[in-house]
Order: sequence, then structure tokens, then C-alpha cells
Amino acid sequence: MMTVMKSVVEKIKVWFRFVPREGWFPQDTEGLWATKLSDDTARVENAPFLQDGVAEGDVVKYQTDSDGLHWAVGQVSSSGNCTIRVVPIPTGPLGESPQAVHQRFSQFGLGGEVFSEGFPMVAFTVPADADFAAIKALLARGLRHQRMVERLISAGACRPCRPCASSLAPPRKRPRNRPLTWHSPDIEAAFA
Repeated sequence: MMTVMKSVVEKIKVWFRFVPREGWFPQDTEGLWATKLSDDTARVENAPFLQDGVAEGDVVKYQTDSDGLHWAVGQVSSSGNCTIRVVPIPTGPLGESPQAVHQRFSQFGLGGEVFSEGFPMVAFTVPADADFAAIKALLARGLRHQRMVERLISAGACRPCRPCASSLAPPRKRPRNRPLTWHSPDIEAAFA
């Protein structure tokens, strides 16, 4: 008689600490689902909404505290993936619809997750072999639209609504090898 051994895949939540961004969520931690690879390493299995410097597929090292929580302490290997975050706004052409955001990015075959119904931010995992030039072009069209809106506002031809005003802040310079974060005016104009 032959014995068949089953491989048990253990999913754990690995927690990340970070400094909260000004004008953003007040949280300073985010838990990401991961597949346990050893007693102190795991592969991240979902896109981060708040944590920079990690992407789905990356292998991280963690330590387990006395409460049983697994805290990330470093990166073992990079998957080559990155994360793009898109926040649809009510007054934009996509409304508050995360489904519409997914539809616009469907041409790239990106997987994504929605933060919550109340805050429909979509975090996309962009594989290392994705068409970055086309994705960047789509995002750049949104940036050109944002600049046009800023000019209309400064000329007094338009008064921004609260969601637009909060997202018209200039984009922060992105450190190398960090996920891209794009807010809705940066992307939605490409879909008008």
C-alpha cells in the first residue's frame, strides 16, 4: 500500500510597521496574508494598501512576539512585482467604483484588491514582466489632466470639491524600488 503525504500550506498574517503619511490614514501597521515558508520566513500573498517597500510575492523574514503576532523584520527576496494604488473619487468619470477601476486596468491583466466599501482604494499587483510603459502612459495621461485642473483652479475657472482638493497635492518623490501610489485625479482623467 502506498502512503500519500499531503503538503499543508499554512497561511499567516505578517504585520508591518511604518510611519503614517501626513494627510493619509493614521494607522502605523498593516497585516498582509502570507504563506509560511519556514519558522521565520513567509511569502506575501496580497497587495499592500498602506505599506511601502513590499509587494505580493516578496519573501520576508519575521519574528513572532509573545502574543503570537508575526512582525516583518526584513526582506529575504524580491518578487520583482510592484504595487499601484488607485483611489476613485465620487466626482471623477469612474465615480467611486472600484469595478470601473479594475475594468480600466483589465487590459494589463493585473490582479487587485479593494480596501473597503467605504474607501474604495484599489491596490494592483503589477508583475515584473508587465507592460510598464503602457501602464505609465495611462498614469501620465491622468497627470496631464491633473495639471490642467490645477491651472483652471488657479485661474479661478474652477473651485475644487473636497475630494479633488485633498488629492491635488503634488505627488511625493518615490524612493527607488518602492511601490507607486497614484490617487484618482492622476489616473481617472485618462478615462474621461
